[in-house]
Amino acid sequence: MIRSLILYFLVLTSLLFLCSCGVAVSLSPGTIPRTPKPSDYAIKVYQKTDTIQGKYTTIGLIGAGDSGFTLSCSYETVLNKTIEKAREIGADAIQIVKVDSPNIISSCYEIKALAIAFE
Repeated sequence: MIRSLILYFLVLTSLLFLCSCGVAVSLSPGTIPRTPKPSDYAIKVYQKTDTIQGKYTTIGLIGAGDSGFTLSCSYETVLNKTIEKAREIGADAIQIVKVDSPNIISSCYEIKALAIAFE
């Protein structure tokens, strides 16, 4: 009986890790998608304090971070997922507005960024 409970627990835990691995990426309501950019399109990354030159429109807010049991969520990994989502919605650039470092609750970085389309 105990042996079967342990086996059940190990199988369930393994399934959770396999199904939940990866960075979660979300878009805010009201996002205005445009034609997606090619996978090799260079998305410009602006920091919070950077001034963006030229006319642009904010087309959405992208959030990326821990999905629950995320195994690989370094700053670079989360930033790359944010950039991928920006390409998918047709943004030309992102401006990072918030970065949360790993802490006692999550071992992942979390990024919030504005998706920007130049006019």
